Amino acid sequence: MKSAPCGTDDIFDVGIFDYRDTATAITPVSIPAGGAWTVLTNNALGVNTYKRLPDSVTDVWDDVTDAFDFTQLSAGDLVDIRIDAEVTTTVADQEFSIKLEMAQGTGNVRDVFYVGQQYVKAASTVNVGVTNTININISPDIVSPAQFLCSSASAATVEIKAFMCKVIKRGYVVT
Repeated sequence: MKSAPCGTDDIFDVGIFDYRDTATAITPVSIPAGGAWTVLTNNALGVNTYKRLPDSVTDVWDDVTDAFDFTQLSAGDLVDIRIDAEVTTTVADQEFSIKLEMAQGTGNVRDVFYVGQQYVKAASTVNVGVTNTININISPDIVSPAQFLCSSASAATVEIKAFMCKVIKRGYVVT
């Protein structure tokens, strides 16, 4: 039995980025009534913020712009992305949605991550924890920002616990 040849495209490097927020625990993100999409922020200053860097990637979150920055990635790379948050609703029978909007500022804007129409029977705080995989395969995904956004017909607040990213770089070369 022979093993198959292995080229650089068959080798992967994995990095873990776990951005823990401290600001929204003090001042949650206010989601206005009316359904407008509001950016979810994360200062990445939590004590358990962790970065295990893959080859040639120093970061994927920009806490100044509150956006993901995939400019250090290449076509064919993968990102498993997770949001952990607490949403506090203000009325009975309230619905809210959370999405990750990719390729902002281009003609190719799309929602690749959508927690749609979460229904909350009574005004309360609910935990939201959702993971999705993003295939970074087109130029707008690489060169344009991506942001988590929240919307609700009635006012709400959001406390961000963490954004977690597992970056899988294709074509890793050992030097």
